[in-house]
Amino acid sequence: MGKYLMGAGEIGDRLGGVSRQRVQQIIARPDFPAPYDEIAMGKVWRIEDVEAWIREHRPALIDSEPVPAVTPTRKGPRKGQTRKPRPAEAE
Repeated sequence: MGKYLMGAGEIGDRLGGVSRQRVQQIIARPDFPAPYDEIAMGKVWRIEDVEAWIREHRPALIDSEPVPAVTPTRKGPRKGQTRKPRPAEAE
């Protein structure tokens, strides 16, 4: 992601590894910060806004590790997907 923004996956990690369904419930709450922007992968939030919400609503997580500044890039297909061969490989 970067050092300023996080998506729903990073929010789930930051909240202690909660499920995707739980993240959706949390980000739908009226007291959760509004997304900073929406890009092709989905909504993104400013890390400082999410951390402020955690300080107010999940104080037990304050001392836990925040999301790393740079999220590693996933290599290869996602679970359940297969990589399509490139035209040169298809021959």
